Amino acid sequence: MIPALLVLLACELAGNALHQMLGLPVPGAVIGMSILAAALAFRKESASTRSPIIASLEQTAETLIRHMGLLFVPAGVGLIAEIGVLRSEWLPIAVGLIGSTLLSLAVTGLVMHWSIRRGAAIARHRAGPGAGLIQAGPSPMIAIDHLWNSLGTAPLLWLVVTLAAYTAGNALQRACGGSTFASPVLVAIIIVAAIVVVTRTDYRDYFAATQFINFLLGPATVALAIPLARSARLVKENLAGVGLALFAGSVTSTISGLGLVWLFGGSRTVALSMAPKAATTPIAAAVSSQIGGVPALTAALAIVGGIVAAVVGRTMLTRLNVNDWRAHGLAAGVAGSGIAAAQVTARSEPGAAFAALGIGLNGVLVGIVVPLVAQFWK
Repeated sequence: MIPALLVLLACELAGNALHQMLGLPVPGAVIGMSILAAALAFRKESASTRSPIIASLEQTAETLIRHMGLLFVPAGVGLIAEIGVLRSEWLPIAVGLIGSTLLSLAVTGLVMHWSIRRGAAIARHRAGPGAGLIQAGPSPMIAIDHLWNSLGTAPLLWLVVTLAAYTAGNALQRACGGSTFASPVLVAIIIVAAIVVVTRTDYRDYFAATQFINFLLGPATVALAIPLARSARLVKENLAGVGLALFAGSVTSTISGLGLVWLFGGSRTVALSMAPKAATTPIAAAVSSQIGGVPALTAALAIVGGIVAAVVGRTMLTRLNVNDWRAHGLAAGVAGSGIAAAQVTARSEPGAAFAALGIGLNGVLVGIVVPLVAQFWK
């Protein structure tokens, strides 16, 4: 496991270095994922000569990816820091956020589904059947208060609280038959946020105490290179469809987000903060600052949008007859970034590969499309 973590961290470090030196418009972890995926995809290795470090890397990546949702909980609890803005313009924010997320999910999923079916039909015409679908008392109280004040700043306490809340979320989801509406990420964020508010803990203290969990988000993102490399052939076969669905979903998210906020009386600042929210949080916040939005609000919207996509994405796409995990994965990565992608990665390796593509490529596209749209929207 140690060598595997070393590889993941080294790739993330290399990605961060390239991001800083070249000013690339994607986070270092996503660049690191691309580096590792390329290295694995072009590495020639037979089953008999399989390196132990590759086996360890695959096992470690599988563990990180399976619990990727947990890593978004500390950032998700940060929603309480933006509660004032969310309360003052709740209607345009709610309509714009939910509407643009669902529209982006639907458009990306349907376009990708159409492309897959078209490709399968061509393949059947040329060489037989194509790939199938994946079915996928005062004194005691004073004493307790004093004890809490002593423990409240201890990292161990909040690590235990966050892990316990996420474990409870997983248990609830199992009790609900695996329903995505009982999302462990959503349940954990609600539980931890409630405890933070009730105990009057400063969010910055909580986030500092859970830095270890947040830190693992980088290596977990790099770990998506494993399913991406394994599905390299599948990705190559669907590149045209990926490009078309990516562009359609990203533009839909941007324009519908701006339009719905404006239509329901939201301020220009809120609308501009909404526009880039489908990208991964660092990119979304940077683009928001560039076009006149509020980066902190955009980060909060990106997290909520990801939760919405994670909770309803699979059900909605299935009802639209989109049953292929490639389409589900890409739609999750484009419309809901890492949080929604985490919901897919635990269920399907091809889905994880296409979700990784969606996260990386949509970040680049948002950095280009959103400033252009914002320039024309005066």
